[in-house]
Amino acid sequence: MSDANASDDAFYAETPEWIATLERHGVLNVEMESSALYVVARLRGLRAGMVCACSSNLVDGASLYSGTKDRLAQGWRLSIEAALETAVRLKL
Repeated sequence: MSDANASDDAFYAETPEWIATLERHGVLNVEMESSALYVVARLRGLRAGMVCACSSNLVDGASLYSGTKDRLAQGWRLSIEAALETAVRLKL
């Protein structure tokens, strides 16, 4: 699966208006790391990719950090497996 991602540089700086704009543009994920990763990779002539396990929904406020952490841990495991399988397939 490949969907739109937004990378920003501030913790919890997303206003309701900004979240609504991102949602209108089909952005499904907001994180803070990928832009730096892609810039460094580009400057060094390398390839880079990103796999995310989403833990919170900025639109409706739902979060996997409350209550049991089983679903959160499962997301991390699945993300790690996807990244490793991709690395093997791409012979990285």
